[in-house]
Amino acid sequence: MERFTGGKLGSTAPDNLIAKLYPQPDSFLVELKTPGAYARGAVLSLESDGTYELLGAGSGAASCVLAEPTLADDTTVVAYRSGHFNRNALIAAEGYALTAADENSLRLGGIFLSDMLQAAGEAGGGDDPEPGPEQPDATLSALAIGSLTLTPDFDKDVTEYAAATTNATNTVTATATDEGATVAILNGETSVASGSAATWEEGENTLTITVTNGEAEKVYTVTVTKS
Repeated sequence: MERFTGGKLGSTAPDNLIAKLYPQPDSFLVELKTPGAYARGAVLSLESDGTYELLGAGSGAASCVLAEPTLADDTTVVAYRSGHFNRNALIAAEGYALTAADENSLRLGGIFLSDMLQAAGEAGGGDDPEPGPEQPDATLSALAIGSLTLTPDFDKDVTEYAAATTNATNTVTATATDEGATVAILNGETSVASGSAATWEEGENTLTITVTNGEAEKVYTVTVTKS
């Protein structure tokens, strides 16, 4: 795999991936077309069959950025679909160089790039960039639907989950990380207060939890399948 460092091979610490916290990084689950051991920061392209491939290895447009390293047999992985990232930390297929068209495709989807951070091991002078203003936290610290198991396990940065139940109802509890944030829960189009029960129809039910804190907003989705 190759990193984008002005056309040169390089390296950067994983913590350098996120350049700024606005727009807030938002993650989701994707299916890999070709499973492999990929590093955090790998750029994925959306292929015609709806799967995702390491940019440069397929024919699709640049779409998202891998949020966590993967193992050789991983097929379902977590990727960022929005955020502001350090261009030097991005990775693509060996020999592939990020193009203006790739950057435009990412930007249209809500992913912005900059060269704010320096790749680790590269010499250079100048002061560190000034930190931007702290952004409001619009994440959840906890999400529970009765005793149901969420897949994947809850993580405040992961926004899409699945669960299965045979129950007619389950109590939905969503807790914002920031006490000043508001949480709105919808079961389909029906409002549900946190700590109250949601009633399930047979088949798939879409539970949407929207966290709002000032201008920041994050939406979590749980597909609950009742059998």
